[in-house]
Amino acid sequence: MTSRHGQFTIAVLVFSAVVLLSFAEAARAQCASKLAVTLANDGKGNCTQQTASTGDQRGNYVLVNTDTNHCVTWMTASSIPIDVQFSSGASPFARFTTTDGKGSPVTSGPATGEVGVTYHYTSLIIGDPKQDGSHCKNESSLGIVMR
Repeated sequence: MTSRHGQFTIAVLVFSAVVLLSFAEAARAQCASKLAVTLANDGKGNCTQQTASTGDQRGNYVLVNTDTNHCVTWMTASSIPIDVQFSSGASPFARFTTTDGKGSPVTSGPATGEVGVTYHYTSLIIGDPKQDGSHCKNESSLGIVMR
């Protein structure tokens, strides 16, 4: 009887730990706010990004500012596919990579980067990836700045 009771107790403890970790992960994954970034491509590989707030522009919309715990939503003016990639490592977006063939907006998890650091795209495709003009030639100059 003691063996069954011990096994039951261990099973309850493991289940409780899993549930608590799930709630902690869900709480951590909450976005404080979402920043919408609209991507555009001129068909020759020259890409731009902009936000609804002109106060967030830096230069010619080359870099977009976001705050800690904010999520970033990338979209296009029309429903075309986008592929947003960041380098691995210290980037808060490194674990977020997406290939969206449906033309729907894509959203990152909460940003957790160091304030003042710029995170550039390593690859940015806007449109059909089989067409040369869809691949942004200036992706390394575009990115997100943590503030």
